[in-house]
Amino acid sequence: MRLLKCDENGNFSLTNDLVGEKFPKYAILSHTWGDEEVTFKDMVEGTGKGKAGYGKIRFCARQAERDNLQYFWVDTCCIDKSNNTELSEAINSMFRWYRDADRCYVYLSDVPIIGYEELGEQPQPPSESAFQESRWFTRGWTLQELLAPASVEFFTREGTPVGDKRSLEQKIHKITGIPVPALQGTPLSQFEVDERFAWAQARETTREEDSAYCLLGIFGVFVALIYGEGREHAIGRLKKEVYNNLSDFHHTTVMKVKQEKLIKSLKFSSMREREDTITESFIETFQWIFSSDLHPWTNFAEWLRCDAGIYWVSGKPGSGKSTLMKFIVHDTRTKDLLKPDTLLLRHYLWMPGGEMQRSIKGILCTLLYQLFCNEKSLVEGLLSELDASDSIDSDADWTVPILKRSLIASLRSCPRPVCLFLDGLDEISSADGPHELIDLIRELSGITGLKICLASRPDPVFKGEYSRHPNLKLQDLTERDIRKVCEKSIEVLTKNIPEDWTAWGSPPMDWDWQLTDELVRRADGVFLWLHLALKSIRRGLAKSDSWELILQRARGLPADIDQLYKSMWTRANVDRGMYERSAAFYFNLILESGHLAMLFRGGSISAFELIYASESKLQELILEGEGRLSEIKKFFEFGIRKLEAQSAGLIELIPAVYSDTRDWTSRRRTYKSSEWDDLLPFTNLRVKFIHRTAADFLTDTEQGQAILGLDSTSRQEKLVALIRAAITECNMWRRDDSIDELQNFEGFSYTILKVTISKIEKQKLLNHLEREWHKIVWEPASSRTKKTPLPDFLGFSASISSSAYVISRLEETQSTHGKEISQDYKNYLLQQATGSLTGTFSGAHKWPSSLHLIRFLLSQGARSDHATYLFEGIGMWMKYERTHVTTPLSIIIQAVLYNIHFLFGKGMPSHSYHVPSDICRTIQLAIQSSDGREPPVFVPITFADKVRFRCYITPNTSLSIMLETNILFYVRLLLDVIMIKNKEIKQNPEFIALQATVQEEFIRNRQISATAKLVSYKNHCYMSDAVCADVLITPTSVDPDRLLYKIRRMLRSESDDTKFKEFMEEMFDMMHEAASNKVHAKSESRFWEALSAYSFYGWPAPKEHRRVWPPPMLVENS
Repeated sequence: MRLLKCDENGNFSLTNDLVGEKFPKYAILSHTWGDEEVTFKDMVEGTGKGKAGYGKIRFCARQAERDNLQYFWVDTCCIDKSNNTELSEAINSMFRWYRDADRCYVYLSDVPIIGYEELGEQPQPPSESAFQESRWFTRGWTLQELLAPASVEFFTREGTPVGDKRSLEQKIHKITGIPVPALQGTPLSQFEVDERFAWAQARETTREEDSAYCLLGIFGVFVALIYGEGREHAIGRLKKEVYNNLSDFHHTTVMKVKQEKLIKSLKFSSMREREDTITESFIETFQWIFSSDLHPWTNFAEWLRCDAGIYWVSGKPGSGKSTLMKFIVHDTRTKDLLKPDTLLLRHYLWMPGGEMQRSIKGILCTLLYQLFCNEKSLVEGLLSELDASDSIDSDADWTVPILKRSLIASLRSCPRPVCLFLDGLDEISSADGPHELIDLIRELSGITGLKICLASRPDPVFKGEYSRHPNLKLQDLTERDIRKVCEKSIEVLTKNIPEDWTAWGSPPMDWDWQLTDELVRRADGVFLWLHLALKSIRRGLAKSDSWELILQRARGLPADIDQLYKSMWTRANVDRGMYERSAAFYFNLILESGHLAMLFRGGSISAFELIYASESKLQELILEGEGRLSEIKKFFEFGIRKLEAQSAGLIELIPAVYSDTRDWTSRRRTYKSSEWDDLLPFTNLRVKFIHRTAADFLTDTEQGQAILGLDSTSRQEKLVALIRAAITECNMWRRDDSIDELQNFEGFSYTILKVTISKIEKQKLLNHLEREWHKIVWEPASSRTKKTPLPDFLGFSASISSSAYVISRLEETQSTHGKEISQDYKNYLLQQATGSLTGTFSGAHKWPSSLHLIRFLLSQGARSDHATYLFEGIGMWMKYERTHVTTPLSIIIQAVLYNIHFLFGKGMPSHSYHVPSDICRTIQLAIQSSDGREPPVFVPITFADKVRFRCYITPNTSLSIMLETNILFYVRLLLDVIMIKNKEIKQNPEFIALQATVQEEFIRNRQISATAKLVSYKNHCYMSDAVCADVLITPTSVDPDRLLYKIRRMLRSESDDTKFKEFMEEMFDMMHEAASNKVHAKSESRFWEALSAYSFYGWPAPKEHRRVWPPPMLVENS
């Protein structure tokens, strides 16, 4: 060992090599090497004064002088590195030289003071961050220079003291991780070998072998220096020398301690938190998972018995996936079905938890920890694989590559079968992502004999990877479980109901069953929703809520479920701004489609319609015929993936399920063959929110509304896009059933008229619809029969009250062609328009538009007394068949009488009803447009049971009404009148028997329509601008036969119309047959034939109107 000293002139000189002599007191320098250090040669030749490193030597000399030390040592110039023997001796002796020094000065060349030049005041100590970030703490050789000396003092590059090892020990411990006792001088042999290796793990050396050689003094061993052998070999030789110095007993003890320490290092504080917070499964729920009755593909018990493979449990958010996984893991039947002695490992990913609970690193640590706790023999094998530099104290010291390598190696070496349960794949952190997780599972699944059970939401990335494996959809199998939970919970709740609960309302006797049914229906397979709803009901009962409020709570959105949807949205939208707008656009389209029930079959839009509505490029490819079918199909497939990936899991795509084939809205569509058939699967794929509360979240919460607001398109743009999408789908695939086509077009038209869009857009859509009508409906119908059975589009529009469109089209046609609309066509349109008053959509909400069109047509010269063929049902929803001949005037009056109870309420006891003035004006215009011929107009009306006590008389004395009534109803009405007039008759056995007979007949629905002329003999009613109509109830006390006889005799005496008398004789004959219960289908058919053959004006309908229908629109040139 050579030392430096400074003479009186400030020159430095080296002592002779002090070997075996007593060393004088000396100071020693610890520093990090720079580019221009003073070497041994420089010092001997006196040539180093110009180098940057010379300043450090002067600093050490001055500081030693202040401490009254004559000698000092600096490694750069006191060791002759050209002499390998001296270099080897120095490296092996370095720890001892630092330990024996009287003072150790640490020169921090990268830590400045805050000088007075900058502050204009006295120099200040260096910042704490500069001290912590100093390069000195990262170098391998400085470790022993910190630990060996008893006194270590730190200085800035200006030579200003920072502090010593004792005063800074807490900071140094925080920076280096070295225990404070080691800094305070506790013998290093008392610290575990791995722990001492760990102190140097993050430190660096210039030469890779020095990462081992710098630790010789830390372990008190000697090894030969072999530069060029590499780091791994040098570390290996060091470890071997270290362990050779340990006794066998000590080695065993150390190995055991190392194993426990490694296992402990894998455990993080929140490792069991998620599993502990998962709700225990309700008694008797999830038992079906072990049943052998499940479909072979979903048979979980069978999967447990097999050798290996993956099983995937998918389910909506909150459907109970985690609860099911916990149930499976802890149920004894799982181990019974697996191979004997199978080891079960599990991890539950959890997004709301800490980083380790939602990361791949957390998965690996958890699985390794559980594996090593059960199979400690695997730990020793892992320790032999790890280097000394891999010494690990806690989970923070592990890296994912080492963890992955260790888990795979340990599983392959495990002497027992292993079954792994991994829950919550969709809750993986965004830093790792689902693809990294899938890659890990792929690697694990390649291990022979390893079984893996996975659970996640049905996100596209997981569906694409695991749907080919055995799997189940949880929400499809939990309805019984949800009902059990519901029944038991409500049973408990009923025990705590306040005694005075009924005072707040009278719940039905079976209120608990009603409530259960409501909750099960609304839960839709989601346990979380049920849990929150039951909590809300429990709070309501505690507050003595009425039955109505309790039911309202059951139907409402639970207060906390919006947090679930918030987290789903936040979790899915990692790439902010890229997908949010398109997702919001999808959500808005689906919500808007729910308001267009007639367009999308109860609000369930198809994937075809949604993708078409959202992609303008796709619209061009289809409408303009620019794209090949294969290209368009790929576009839709990409649209499906895009839809699933960007919707944050809030929507799902499911095949359409039809429960009632009798209802057209739920019947599977049957298509004719088309060039577009390859796209048909997209039309049968329905797009829905995962749960009804997801839609409520978007529309009813501030967060949800903010999401919808990210879509910048206008509501009109969305509505138009949806309507065009539905029309396009209809055009691409014609239905086998023409009735379906008609229903579609009525839905399209009604929707266009109903939605809030500009008049220009409505006109464009209706013009487009007219072109499609003639292509899809009119032309095919004309080719099938010589007599076109359907109206043209304008007549169709008139029949559904599209007044604005009909009027504008008539005016546009006249202006374009310079011709008048023909009289026959005006009469035809009036016929269709009046028909809209009594169709399925008849009612007050449609009347203003219908009456406006009727008055317009009457003002243009249409004849209200023009008889023409009408279609049964008059509205477009009924099957199209030619029926009786009638007139617009009769239809208007019929509609007023038939719909009066809809307009003004049901079951009103008053004998007087107010009729709106626009209806009165319409009737007056219709009467004025007729020629006023006799006999009076007769209007057939079918009375429903709800208006059985009403008979109506028209307001004009020149008009009479013939009511088409039901014979059983007539008898029933008669019995009611008798009972009112003679209350004692209620006890008469014959009367009771007669009532029962009539009721039975009525229930059997043995009905026939018949006609009778009702003559007003008391209080003629009238209608004027005062818009009032009186209702006359005719009292009678005769039996049906006698009543019919009296009416027949009255008609014979008052009417001179022979033809009409013959007609009425036939009608009364059929009424007598009905009263005698001898009516059959032929009688009813003869009734309609007779009615059709007889015009209410006394002459048959013109034959030309039977041949040409509809008539020509424009007046031909003369």
